[in-house]
Amino acid sequence: LAVTGYLIGSPPPAIGGEAYDSFYFGWIRMIHEIAGYITVVAFLVRVYWVIVGNHSARSIFYLPFWSGAWWRGFWSQVAYYLFLKRESDLWVGHNPVAQAAMFFMFTLGTLFMIVTGMALFAQQWGWGSGYMRWFGWVFVVFGEPQQVRTLHHLGMWYLLLFAFIHMYMVFREDIM
Repeated sequence: LAVTGYLIGSPPPAIGGEAYDSFYFGWIRMIHEIAGYITVVAFLVRVYWVIVGNHSARSIFYLPFWSGAWWRGFWSQVAYYLFLKRESDLWVGHNPVAQAAMFFMFTLGTLFMIVTGMALFAQQWGWGSGYMRWFGWVFVVFGEPQQVRTLHHLGMWYLLLFAFIHMYMVFREDIM
């Protein structure tokens, strides 16, 4: 999605010859849209797993802000990540910092990308389409289509940043 999305945002130069001889950009968009639908299905399966799964399956879909133990664990883990504490507390599943990062970056970030992506997909079908009935509100909330495109593009960088930080933290935790 990131590669095809980047190419949609910064298209490659035109290929020589008549436009009907090449469907290059059409292939880029089609691959992006198919991958987007696969992401939607995978996210819905993940939501299903939240419903039928155990506590660890649900942990990245909500944050227990009301829990004093969660906040103590959060700040203890922050101290560990800042090298102010020598040893990490032991956690089953995600620690509170990881849980918060997964919630804000992965869960909300992916949901934002799905909603804005489906709105941009709906735009090509027009205002009377079923897609626009489901996702037309996005243009009311976030502004004109170019604004939604820009936010969708920034969302891509947001998720990529999360992926790199997440990989760093996994390797760091293995080493520590």
